[in-house]
Amino acid sequence: MIIIKLDGVEFGFEFGIFDSPPKDACIVSSGEYKNRVSYAALHNDQIVGALTVIRSRSGKTVSSCGTVVRSSYRKDGIGRDIWHAMLKSEKPKRVQTKVTSDRGYSLVESMKEEFPKIKWLVDEVAGRKLRRMSYK
Repeated sequence: MIIIKLDGVEFGFEFGIFDSPPKDACIVSSGEYKNRVSYAALHNDQIVGALTVIRSRSGKTVSSCGTVVRSSYRKDGIGRDIWHAMLKSEKPKRVQTKVTSDRGYSLVESMKEEFPKIKWLVDEVAGRKLRRMSYK
């Protein structure tokens, strides 16, 4: 598996529909996305996971636009690998993200342990009670 960094590119995937046909998903690239960076995991010439982040102007804060991993690869820890590559590359002081699932909560908790110097601003989706189980 290879993780690539794409500056100025945003993956137009919605949460959880990564397995949709290619016509339903899009990759957006234009000049207005200079502060966006995407990370993609490639396996057998296919994108199996993607993460798009928005950098602040100072570069100290990184906001997550969402992580999507193809369902047949979710148990392989690809989401964790993509986040690890992003945090090593961007070196942010703060990370702002939204947690929409128990797996996402577990991922954020493991990243907090691995990168203790980063301040995490986690927004849990209102109305959904998370079980907070560990998926390590």
